[in-house]
Amino acid sequence: MPHDLSRVRRPSLARLGLAATLIATVGAFSACSSGGSRGPKLEQVRTLELPGDDLARLGYRRDWAGFPFILAGQRIREIYPDTDGVFIQETGSTVSMFDVRTGQRLWNNTLAGPLTKFISIRRGIVKGSPVLLVTSESDVFALDPQTGNLLDRQNLRKVATSGPVVFGDLLIFGTSTGEVMAHLTRVSDKLWGSDLEGPIEYAPVRIGELVAAVARSGQIAFLEPTAGSLRGMARMHRGAGANPVAGDNLVFVPSLDQSLYAFDPYSGSQVWRLRTSQPITSQPVAHDGMLYIELAERGLCALAQTAPAHGSILWSNPDVRGTVIGMRSGRLLVWSGRELVSVSPANGTVFDRVTINGVAQLVTDNFVDGNLYAVGRGGSVVKLVPLR
Repeated sequence: MPHDLSRVRRPSLARLGLAATLIATVGAFSACSSGGSRGPKLEQVRTLELPGDDLARLGYRRDWAGFPFILAGQRIREIYPDTDGVFIQETGSTVSMFDVRTGQRLWNNTLAGPLTKFISIRRGIVKGSPVLLVTSESDVFALDPQTGNLLDRQNLRKVATSGPVVFGDLLIFGTSTGEVMAHLTRVSDKLWGSDLEGPIEYAPVRIGELVAAVARSGQIAFLEPTAGSLRGMARMHRGAGANPVAGDNLVFVPSLDQSLYAFDPYSGSQVWRLRTSQPITSQPVAHDGMLYIELAERGLCALAQTAPAHGSILWSNPDVRGTVIGMRSGRLLVWSGRELVSVSPANGTVFDRVTINGVAQLVTDNFVDGNLYAVGRGGSVVKLVPLR
């Protein structure tokens, strides 16, 4: 088993991690209990062990471990790292906030019952105040990001299927009925709606001052956000297989019709289409004029965002699978769900591979040389920081 860098630097960390787990569990229990009454049963959060020496080769070291409030039978649904805190929500609706510097849990708030389906955490503005927006299928909860206090709860007119695109105090959702719905938090109500043919299963995407939404039917609308006016319309043969992404004045959509598309949002015209052998369900990532995506038959691929009508693959590596999550020291970081791989953005050459067991999610707070946050299957969260 690879050596853990944390053990080299701090020999007593294993014992401290166990103590922190117990303290976090007791503290979480106490936070929900009062007057001697029995609190809710909590999930036993387990410390995540990471291969420190191997991660050092990729340019990272362990900084801290945090222990979210997780009710029994639940797991972490989403982690949202920001400059002033790390926000985590479990599937039972409880949100926890951690100090970004120390990993100390500062607050937690259970917003609803365990049957409520939550879909996103965002930052936004409600009635002039910056807030943490926690959205369920039917409601928007506005929390004070520093205290966790519930400031406002606003009902949505339609069932939302994904987190919103945020334009100040305007939230734009895709819905189960196929409506692109704009909700204005200033008045706690719907501002406008625009109907597409079929449910909108993936999050709309912001491209400049426009928003793009894709329906299951393959219809795509490019809309102006303040009034919902249509700027362009496009169509694929089937719907999206993953979230659309915005690049340099283009929107890229991986489709179940075995194609990767690039569209001009201001006209709706198709700029290029790359045909593949299978439906595309992997997540594309746009950065610095390039588009990175795993294709079933070719592995990780790099495409020029501005390409000929048939698309242009600059390089591919069948030995690399997964999603590009960031860059470290000029190299791509690709996460497969089990391996973190360092890859050359110029030609796809692999520099290093690190196997990381027990990790459910791995995210970065900045695409270039950002901190990494590993969410363990046992419920704990580990922050990794770049080596200096």
